[in-house]
Amino acid sequence: MNRAITIAVVLALAALTVVAAIGGFGQETTAAGDDVPRDDSGSRDLIGPHSPGPGALPGTLIVTRGEDCVVQLVDLGRMRFSKAGPRSGCDLIVAPDGETAAVVARGQATDEPAPMFDLVALDGRPEVVGQLGRMARDLVWSRDGTKLAFCDAANSSETVVVEAEDGARRTWADCWPAFGSEGALVTRTLVDLTQQLETTGIQQDGDEVVTLDQLLGAASSDPSGQVFTLGHTTGADGVIAVSLVVAEPGVDPIGSFQLWRAGTATEVTEIPLFLAERGIPGELTPVALRDQLALSPDGSEIAIVLEDGAGPLFLLDKRTSNVLGPLEQHDFDWSPDGRWFAVAGEAGIDVYGPLREAEPTYQIPLRTAALAWR
Repeated sequence: MNRAITIAVVLALAALTVVAAIGGFGQETTAAGDDVPRDDSGSRDLIGPHSPGPGALPGTLIVTRGEDCVVQLVDLGRMRFSKAGPRSGCDLIVAPDGETAAVVARGQATDEPAPMFDLVALDGRPEVVGQLGRMARDLVWSRDGTKLAFCDAANSSETVVVEAEDGARRTWADCWPAFGSEGALVTRTLVDLTQQLETTGIQQDGDEVVTLDQLLGAASSDPSGQVFTLGHTTGADGVIAVSLVVAEPGVDPIGSFQLWRAGTATEVTEIPLFLAERGIPGELTPVALRDQLALSPDGSEIAIVLEDGAGPLFLLDKRTSNVLGPLEQHDFDWSPDGRWFAVAGEAGIDVYGPLREAEPTYQIPLRTAALAWR
């Protein structure tokens, strides 16, 4: 009996020594609110019947935790929280390098179209390192993490570009920005979708690079049809990705996904329009066809979120045409290698494996309003 007690004490002391040796992760903090446990080192809040084990998933999750939406990191190699960071307004957009994030400042109304944003460093313990000012929530980072762009809430025909270092601003014509290769700014006209688009197509640094006639032609549609751009984004090597719907007289509307490079369509894929999920029995309406569009790191999948990013999510595999969804979500992201796909839902973070089966491979019992995987 005494020997057993001695072994138990030695093991307990050894465990304490290991925990104390952990650097930025595994430290106690008082920065978070009372809704976040003082002992942020424990992985107990990340462990459930379907949780991944330490090291089963690569990289780090950036989340907002608790009622105060405290910004924290989850080290997936250890399945542990970082030190608790600043309280936030529950929205964050992480730079591609994962080192900084634009975070809605605490105290902003959830329906504020242009809330105040803080610049938060994500090295070790997240901390505010500057203020970015008021910006629309649907902002994007440049690939080098030096600029942010958003559609001006006060003037939907303009894009505002902000320098992260000093907050300097400039405006560009058109809206719905995305950053292409070498920092090029890609935009398009934001208009009422009940009208035929006749002004501009996709622009890069203010110059039209894909016209509406080209989009229509790539979809092999009748010239008399109407083409409505639903969303666009950019990929590696200067690729511009566009999702659109073509409505020809007397024919059901068709969804199309196109990849463009140097003014040429390199890939055209028909995509479902999810009209039933939009509540549309066949008639198109302006609000129902504005989507958030994202490409996986390797370009093989398209994430389509209805209602301009606020609705259900569909994950389309361009190689097989398989669709995962609809998935109710607050936010989503791929693992850095694109093999895993995480969705922040009501019950926690669902992680779908490489096969993208209907049921998630893992579920992390952590509710978060925002999610990024780096």
